[in-house]
Amino acid sequence: MKKRRKLFFIIAAAILGLIAIGVLLFFTVTPIYHGTVLEVQQNNQQDRHPSIWVKEYSPDDTTNKTKRELRKMYEYQGIVFDMPAYIPDKVIKNLSQGQEVKIYYSGIVEASAPGGGEAYWVTIVDE
Repeated sequence: MKKRRKLFFIIAAAILGLIAIGVLLFFTVTPIYHGTVLEVQQNNQQDRHPSIWVKEYSPDDTTNKTKRELRKMYEYQGIVFDMPAYIPDKVIKNLSQGQEVKIYYSGIVEASAPGGGEAYWVTIVDE
């Protein structure tokens, strides 16, 4: 009985170790887009996930600006990232205009204005 527990513990530890290494590799190898949120687009349709429009610049550029002013200033710049379904709603709801974020994505950006991309994960940079 002790041998079975020991074997089970070794197998469980090995699996957890492999998962930890996989997560570490994901967050060190995956391309990152660092910028400021211009707009969070909540899609109420069933088949669409939220998306965020991000531009590489200082968050100070967005202070005291309306959505209309930002759209006019940066209409062809930045990237609109579609958020995957597995990102918790709590994370999406915490995103707001002017926040500095890091977007983990595939590295592929559509050639449009603004560009488009698929995000894997988003983190808010602490201020």
